[in-house]
Amino acid sequence: MRAVRKDYFLDHDHSVRVDQWDWEKTISADQRNLDYLKDTVRKIWKVIKGAETCTQERPTDNGQVSEPYLPAKSMWCSE
Repeated sequence: MRAVRKDYFLDHDHSVRVDQWDWEKTISADQRNLDYLKDTVRKIWKVIKGAETCTQERPTDNGQVSEPYLPAKSMWCSE
């Protein structure tokens, strides 16, 4: 989303325009439980790990491939 900060104090760190990069997921009342939350976290973690794997496949400037930094499973729902 691109937005304009209305009535906002501006300085060298803040501009009048802001790019907001986030998301919201609408869920029904029956989805508001721990199992559904864990499933959602697993899906997000899979994307994050996929991005890490993708970047590791590219060699660095010195030709080396980096080792994985993130754990294989999310610590919040490793079951």
